[in-house]
Amino acid sequence: ATRGETSFLAAKNKNAIQKILASAAKRFGTKIYRQAIATNHLHLVLRIHDRKRYAAFIRAATGQIASHVMNRASCLLYT
Repeated sequence: ATRGETSFLAAKNKNAIQKILASAAKRFGTKIYRQAIATNHLHLVLRIHDRKRYAAFIRAATGQIASHVMNRASCLLYT
């Protein structure tokens, strides 16, 4: 398993992803039953109430995860 700066399994990224998912789930009324974090993707088992909330949850969570992971990587490129 790759554990570079952009890997979801890097300790800082994994912890941030777990917090982002929990926050987004609470915000959009989504229940996360199971989650598996791989190097570059996630597996989620969710309970959602409607498609609109699901779309909002996915949009918010993926945007925040990408921003976190890529901001860390882009900062390293210029140091």
